[in-house]
Amino acid sequence: MRGLSLKHESGQAAVECAFLIPVVLLLLMLLIQPGIILYNHTVMKAAASEGCRLLATKNDASTDQSSYEDSIRRHLGSIPQQENFHVHQSGCSWSITLEGNEESDSVKVSIENQLELLPFFDFAAQAMGLTNASGYFVQRVEVQRETYSSWIKESEDGINPNGWVHRDDGLLEGVS
Repeated sequence: MRGLSLKHESGQAAVECAFLIPVVLLLLMLLIQPGIILYNHTVMKAAASEGCRLLATKNDASTDQSSYEDSIRRHLGSIPQQENFHVHQSGCSWSITLEGNEESDSVKVSIENQLELLPFFDFAAQAMGLTNASGYFVQRVEVQRETYSSWIKESEDGINPNGWVHRDDGLLEGVS
């Protein structure tokens, strides 16, 4: 009887493998989707931070903002134009909002992205109401920075660069 039982268990490894492969693939997929969302968030946050640094140097409120948006879009170009990263079917779906200039107390950049979730995630997100009317997941990043550091604002020359350059040389010792 012992010899017969070994012959009937010869396909056990194949059955275990057939069960284990879908489980491993599902676990892999559970790791991929959060990785995609985290990658998008990181790139969007870096692009928004760079946009804030650029806006802090913008000297005229009436200046066209397209050059600032183009710079941010170049940074966002590192996100693949594949629908699980960024929907790019009928034109670009990036929504970029810029607020402020060098005369403002702070500048703010908001970026919005749409992406198609992987299977299982899309069903769960739709069931929880996390998708928009098109069925895409919307990812938002907002970065706000002070235009000038507090030590610059509190200095005797203030935020006027001419005050920094044209100082009274009589204040220096030994200069007459």
